[in-house]
Amino acid sequence: MMQTLIMLLILNRNRRRASFCSASLEDALKLWYWRNPWETCSGRCSRFTVWLSTESCMRTCLVLVLVVLSFVTACPAENPDECAFPVSQAESQPCCPSLGKDACGAGLFCEAFDGRTQHTCYQDNSRVGAEECREDGHCASNECEPQTERCLSMPAESCQTDPGCVSPVSGDRYHCAPENQRCEVTRGREGDPCDRAESCVADSAECVNGSCSCPDVQ
Repeated sequence: MMQTLIMLLILNRNRRRASFCSASLEDALKLWYWRNPWETCSGRCSRFTVWLSTESCMRTCLVLVLVVLSFVTACPAENPDECAFPVSQAESQPCCPSLGKDACGAGLFCEAFDGRTQHTCYQDNSRVGAEECREDGHCASNECEPQTERCLSMPAESCQTDPGCVSPVSGDRYHCAPENQRCEVTRGREGDPCDRAESCVADSAECVNGSCSCPDVQ
């Protein structure tokens, strides 16, 4: 008797799974009218004692409950790319990166910075010097250092030697001054302070231990 009922359930598994997988565990059990398995089995078995002993009926009934639960847990996993939020979210609202440029409204982008796991809408060019970034458009300086994924600092802005200061602006070159951690002008010649090669004048220049090494320019 028990084996026959289980086989019937297995044969009907594919047809039932769609209903279970589209519902929560509680809703799936409600589909079978088994909100309380023990109580329900007790009630049902009291009607079938003519054909089956109470002990056998309870065993069969409870096994069927376990089969139902196995159907629910066998449901396919949810698609991780499925978006739980609408398009064109406002600033500081949660967003789905899978939506691309449509995730946030105009002038915003969808990212998760500073250890956050939930993506959020940020304003374009809102990340200041040394803050985390992915693209140039994320930074106020419009420069994201690709190796460190940190924004380069603007003139007179607080900075860190890594990633350093912006590329030359209006002919001026900048470095992160260690004494005050601000982006200051440097001539970029041999021996002048630098953060990276772009702080130095010559195309062949290198920034070595915080100083420009420019063999072709004296």
